[in-house]
Amino acid sequence: MPIEYSIFKPKSKKGIFNDYPELRSFEAFRTLDNNSMLFVWYFACESSPFHETEDDRERVKLSIKESYYKKGIKALSDKDAEKMKSGMFSSKITVAIDEMKKFKVGPRVQALMMVQKGFDNLSKIIDVDVSDSSMFIDKDGEIDFAKKKSYVDSVGKAIDLIPKMINQIEGRFGLTEDKANGQTTFEGESFMDSYHENQD
Repeated sequence: MPIEYSIFKPKSKKGIFNDYPELRSFEAFRTLDNNSMLFVWYFACESSPFHETEDDRERVKLSIKESYYKKGIKALSDKDAEKMKSGMFSSKITVAIDEMKKFKVGPRVQALMMVQKGFDNLSKIIDVDVSDSSMFIDKDGEIDFAKKKSYVDSVGKAIDLIPKMINQIEGRFGLTEDKANGQTTFEGESFMDSYHENQD
């Protein structure tokens, strides 16, 4: 079944920075409050439900509604809202919009798949049955100590890489599975389903 993905899609009431701490690492976003960051996502991200809205004024209007007007509370004055609808953004928001437009779903899906595949391959390296002594025997029937050392070194490097790869997989490069509004489709089962099947 196709899996569709969104990037940095707001997930909780705690705010988009809480959902994706990675966003704080970008200077263009660091000075924005949560409402403004939400506006930038809705207006400029390719995963936004308003991404295909060609009329900029309408896209601004929809984005303002989702980011500044919530539960009857206005976090933006009518005057400032009208300025934004006319395309008059603050310099901070303008810079943030330009930065947000750079993020693409496709390459991040590919990166996630690569890390997941790499993790699976590392597990296979570590899972080698070393009780099978023949794997360390050379063509003359002697123990190949160089091959033994190579395997031990490979396992050590694999173990060192695992924590970093787990962090990348859990962070998912800002991706969420989204059947309703994904921009990129990946044909296949989830990584964890595949991983557990390979352990059986």
